[in-house]
Amino acid sequence: MSTNSLVLIGALVVLLLIWPAIRRVLKLLLFRTAARVALKDVGNRALAKQIDEVHLVRKDIFRGSTLDDDREQMAKPLVERGFSRIGLFDVPEMPGLDIFQLVNVNTNVYVNLYSHPRAGKWFELVTRYQDGRFVAFSTQPDRGLEQRPGDVHVHAPGSDSGTLYDRMLRERPQGAMVPLTSEEVPRLFEKGYRELMFWRKHKGLSPEEVAKVAVSLKDHPIGKGAGE
Repeated sequence: MSTNSLVLIGALVVLLLIWPAIRRVLKLLLFRTAARVALKDVGNRALAKQIDEVHLVRKDIFRGSTLDDDREQMAKPLVERGFSRIGLFDVPEMPGLDIFQLVNVNTNVYVNLYSHPRAGKWFELVTRYQDGRFVAFSTQPDRGLEQRPGDVHVHAPGSDSGTLYDRMLRERPQGAMVPLTSEEVPRLFEKGYRELMFWRKHKGLSPEEVAKVAVSLKDHPIGKGAGE
């Protein structure tokens, strides 16, 4: 979704939508002119179906809706580095997905800890800049989707959250960053999704991007089960 960062959640949903059609095309065609046209059509039809906005709705974590052990382990190194817990959120537009968020107001980094029944669990660390750019360090693999000019996406599957945060502080670009508060972070997530989806729908998906997605998902649960 990728990847915000999708590795942003919008990218995730696009992958889920286009996978069955990608498989059908690749089974029938070699990557030549006809296949390029077919793959581009697959991508554009998937994007046309994609929702333009998402909303985060807080779960009541104080009445029995606790965070799972995997994401507690993801969160622990960040809490030790000064992050505060914001809360656990549903995304009504994407059934099955929920997101736990944390924020470090001193370094202007917020964290999304994702859980999805088919895509699994992963996290991303995000800094937004006042000129509209953002930086995301994620444990999602690179699926081959192009990114907006100016944005920075670092893919580091298998990374510990604390180690990846330390790396982000060393490597992220300098510039005027958006100040963060616990109240503002969920709205920034919604804003980031809306902006990225607007850009992606106007850009479209190239045949090369669709093909790279297919290759990257070959052994993923999304790819193994979809469209059978």
